[in-house]
Amino acid sequence: MPAYTENELRRMRERAIASAKEMQKRAAIKESGAQCKNPEPPKTPEPQKPQNPPAPPVDDDKLLLLSLIIILAADGADMLLIFALMYILM
Repeated sequence: MPAYTENELRRMRERAIASAKEMQKRAAIKESGAQCKNPEPPKTPEPQKPQNPPAPPVDDDKLLLLSLIIILAADGADMLLIFALMYILM
């Protein structure tokens, strides 16, 4: 036994079509009446890369002493010698 008769199906189909047309009309009215211009987003300048502060000048003698301290400490040299080199480095 069918759930709906032919007449009921036809009426439901007609109501659905009429409802769809009405919604399309409303949408067209709203679209034409509400035309607003979206403002362009403000242009932001590119963030500048932070500049590293200039490295303090290191003369060749201090660089040589520092590398000597590192090498001697890695080889297990006497700590008194390493402290003496650090004192000279200051």
